[in-house]
Amino acid sequence: MSNTMKKWGLSANALRLLAMAGMLLDHAWATVVPGNFWMTCVGRLVFPIYAFQLVEGFFHTHDRKAYAKRLLIFALISEIPFNYMMAGGWFFPFHQNTIFTLLLGFLAMWALEKARSGGTP
Repeated sequence: MSNTMKKWGLSANALRLLAMAGMLLDHAWATVVPGNFWMTCVGRLVFPIYAFQLVEGFFHTHDRKAYAKRLLIFALISEIPFNYMMAGGWFFPFHQNTIFTLLLGFLAMWALEKARSGGTP
């Protein structure tokens, strides 16, 4: 656990629960309870939590290939329901779910680390 999480007294699981609750509010606003903009405002606070957890996972995982593979698989699986929610169909190329963004961030951190170490993992 990082010093930041210890300082605030939040465990990784507590952050995950907060993120899931915020994302549930955001998606509920977009689909079930329209007109409650405050719900999307709460949901927009979630991405920094996901990004923080991704960085923590990057530095603590033992198998980065498996981590990236899981992100890719989850991004692909969640894309179809996301497209149905956003556009009402299985294909919507104009807006992607944030898991692809997290995967790209993970790959960028990995590439930067390899570049700094002279190309060795």
